[in-house]
Amino acid sequence: RFSQSSIQRNFGSGGSIEDLAHSLRSGTLKPSDIPPIRLVEKDGQLFTLDNRRLEAFRRAGVAVPYRMATTEEAAAEAWKFTTQNGGTTIRVRGK
Repeated sequence: RFSQSSIQRNFGSGGSIEDLAHSLRSGTLKPSDIPPIRLVEKDGQLFTLDNRRLEAFRRAGVAVPYRMATTEEAAAEAWKFTTQNGGTTIRVRGK
């Protein structure tokens, strides 16, 4: 599940969600080449702290590497919980 209601199309380090999805689909990148998404449990559900990566993996249709977030990571990124639909979808902003 997504923790945010919307995300920017591009990653801070460059490249877009679609670029990453394409690289995963084509095999240019393997899922193991990407840092695993971090999950937190909230109200009995798992949510990601890494929404853009999750969206890229969803678009690529490949298995998502994941790990549970540390308590410190979850606390530092609690501001991300803006989802209004239980994390089932996310809006991608930008061009």
